Amino acid sequence: MSHSIPRPICVEHRLEMKCAENDVIVKDQELSGFSATYWRGDRYECQHPDCSHAVIVGFGKPMAAYGDHSPEALVFDYTYRAPHQ
Repeated sequence: MSHSIPRPICVEHRLEMKCAENDVIVKDQELSGFSATYWRGDRYECQHPDCSHAVIVGFGKPMAAYGDHSPEALVFDYTYRAPHQ
């Protein structure tokens, strides 16, 4: 199986997004009794000068240890919203 690097595209500006930061810590919310989980991903941003769109992709295995860092100070925290149907 071949693994490919994600190539997110800004829908508004029709530009391929550029990787702006690797190893961003992302916190999944507690959901239905499952505890919050921490992951590392890569943040991509639109290259258009007037755009602030960004995405985080490439989630790997969940993090088990944080070393000397407090994860609460480092995370990108988000809330799950069901897609429109």
